[in-house]
Amino acid sequence: MQSEKHCGLIIATLCFIFDDTGSCLMLKRTREPHRNQWNAPGGKLLAGETPAQCCFREVREETGLIPANLRDMGSLDCIDASKPERWQLCLFTGFHPRVPVAPSGEGEFAWLSIGKILTGGGEIVHNIPLFLPLLLQNVFVQGRFEYRGNFLERYSFSLISRDQGLQVD
Repeated sequence: MQSEKHCGLIIATLCFIFDDTGSCLMLKRTREPHRNQWNAPGGKLLAGETPAQCCFREVREETGLIPANLRDMGSLDCIDASKPERWQLCLFTGFHPRVPVAPSGEGEFAWLSIGKILTGGGEIVHNIPLFLPLLLQNVFVQGRFEYRGNFLERYSFSLISRDQGLQVD
């Protein structure tokens, strides 16, 4: 199947699936990008597919799970000045009771605590601790990550409440 690509734009999904203890199902990838790092399940859109359809398909293919309460939480644009293509990562959250998930061709799965994910380090994909706290607060995110090779040069977020402006206390 052919993945969706628009003028150098690769569209993909990430789905952060939480259990009733607040842990998140993460994938330790066996291939690039982010080989040997924990990331959320997801993948590239196929031609004619919506981001939500892609999210359900990728999670089912990789984990065998069907997440409940799937929520569109925004997107991240990832641009590398040294590469012609750019990525748009459509972010989703969902819920599933904790069950063991068998390894797949994508890698091994584990339910990780939020604390471990937010601590980051070399085991977690570098940008997850930057945007996951916003998703945990149910904040819709529009983000931009700018790279040069393997170096993150700058990032920014626009925070959008779906009902009204964000309340600041």
